[in-house]
Amino acid sequence: MQVRYVFDSDLQRAGARLAWGLIPRLAAITELKAEAATGKPAESWKPLYNHFSKPMLMPKVQLFDGDLKSFRPHPLQWNILINPPESHPDADEIWVYSPEKAQMFKAAGVAAEKLKVLPPAAGGLTAGESPMDLSEPKVLLCSLADSPDLEKRLTAVLSVYLPAFYGQSDVTLALHLPENFGEERLLTLIEKLGAEKNLDIEALNLETWLGALEPSAYLGLLARADILLAPDDALQAEEARQMGKTVLGEEITELSAEQLKSAFEKPAVQAASDHSASLEALVSSINAQLRRIESEVDFDARAARWQELEQVRQGRKQKYSLFHSDYQEPEMQARRQWHLRYARHFEGVPGDVVDIGCGSGIFLEIMRDLGLPACGVDPDPDMVEVCQSLDLQALPGDERLLSEWQNESLGGIHASHVIEHIDGSRAIAFVENALRVLKPGGKLLVRTPNWRNEMVRHEGFWLDITHIRPYPLPLLQQVFTDAGFTVELQGFEEFGWNDTYIIGRKPGGQHG
Repeated sequence: MQVRYVFDSDLQRAGARLAWGLIPRLAAITELKAEAATGKPAESWKPLYNHFSKPMLMPKVQLFDGDLKSFRPHPLQWNILINPPESHPDADEIWVYSPEKAQMFKAAGVAAEKLKVLPPAAGGLTAGESPMDLSEPKVLLCSLADSPDLEKRLTAVLSVYLPAFYGQSDVTLALHLPENFGEERLLTLIEKLGAEKNLDIEALNLETWLGALEPSAYLGLLARADILLAPDDALQAEEARQMGKTVLGEEITELSAEQLKSAFEKPAVQAASDHSASLEALVSSINAQLRRIESEVDFDARAARWQELEQVRQGRKQKYSLFHSDYQEPEMQARRQWHLRYARHFEGVPGDVVDIGCGSGIFLEIMRDLGLPACGVDPDPDMVEVCQSLDLQALPGDERLLSEWQNESLGGIHASHVIEHIDGSRAIAFVENALRVLKPGGKLLVRTPNWRNEMVRHEGFWLDITHIRPYPLPLLQQVFTDAGFTVELQGFEEFGWNDTYIIGRKPGGQHG
């Protein structure tokens, strides 16, 4: 089964740290495509680049773990939310990591059959040096995400810590808070609580880190601590337990000062000898759920309903052969530096990029260097083999392969010196198909020889025996706008034979 795993790749989150260990294991049991929910994955994800750049034409299942504002359910997929903060009406299922979270969703009206509880796991990333110099023998760690109830949760933690350990110099509370919480806001909160309890805040043993931490630094801080207080979710708690830490305050309102004090009197928790056991249990559970979906869900019926609802766009079938005034552009071989300037136009697009006519993979190599997931398509099997030998993703085919991609599943399409190799009807179909498969805000970039250049018009264009016809810029503008694109950039290169370029953006999305 083809599975698309979309997640927030910010390794500040326990869910992203879990994904680091989960992706290779899931890829071993199913056809998995990894995708960052927002923008390109960070530099630290490069070891898993091939999972991000893997082409995925028609995935059956979407696993989504990220900000719900980025959630784009598709009617042809079985859309699953993983551990979301709230429900979404278009989700087919919700997977959570604790029975308590499942109960929360049931109380909010989510049908029981839509809820599945998975065993929590830790991703197995390596702990580095602690960013705090904590000399006291006993350390409590509270690391809170930037959530709407952050101050309420922090107040609850401090309200338990203050009476439990006030005046005890051998116990430190290490606070890791978002940078935007601010030192002044924290000090005001501590002073207020101190005044309420008649405590001298100068005698408090508090260490604070404001701002993001690299995963190794966070795990190093966790390794130094004895107790994790008020974890954000079951995954953060599981990370701590895997490292042999006591976890308290998963329901912070139920934690008392007495429980906190007695936690240090209990024997130390034994660290898990093999963190991978929890990962394997989670992978096994996900595999069982995927097999269930495969056997229970009638994907053919979903496709049939989609076809009924999806009106085939009857748009105008313009006879573009009548546009015979200006013709268009050819040119020689593009150099790496030329490709780089175009690759940068795809930074920030809402998904993967497909390079039509990828050749030997120059553009794909540049995309990989930039950390932008991309795969290639080329009609020459030798070129596909060259790309694959360079550990780049490539498929055999031409621009017509786009018809096999799912609606609104790509972030960008790059076609350099492709369109002049096809006739008018195929060119129109190509642009219209590109609009269909791009997500809102996605971009189509076309380069082609410049018919206004005298050298091109008199000789250069015809030096390639596979050229079918030129496409002048006014004609490309007409094709793009008629298809539904907004032309974002267009013109002629200032080097070589002044190739024509045009960039169309699909309306909507963050780029709209």
